[in-house]
Amino acid sequence: MVGKLAGLQRRLQKVERALADTAEQQRLADCICRIGPKCAPTIAYSTEPEKFEAEMNQRCPVHGFRDLGHLIACRFVDGDERVSLDDLLDEYKARKAEYERAKLEHDHQEA
Repeated sequence: MVGKLAGLQRRLQKVERALADTAEQQRLADCICRIGPKCAPTIAYSTEPEKFEAEMNQRCPVHGFRDLGHLIACRFVDGDERVSLDDLLDEYKARKAEYERAKLEHDHQEA
């Protein structure tokens, strides 16, 4: 009898794990972050800082913070626009650092 209960518990745990994995996959399907090997880098042009600002201000429905992945800043010789793009890049990097710090604290508390 004990063996049957242990087998039942193992099967139940396997089903619970499969359901949890399915729910996690569905949740991650809504992620709009640009991370992973298949994602193209995010390109920020100094002549169009408003486009980069719009990208960095989008919120990921899964993570809250949207990770833009690898950033490439294309600067053109025009002083005013460069300052604006540099300010936006600094702001994005600060947000990303804060998100990663909070995530580490959360993961540490769960462990």
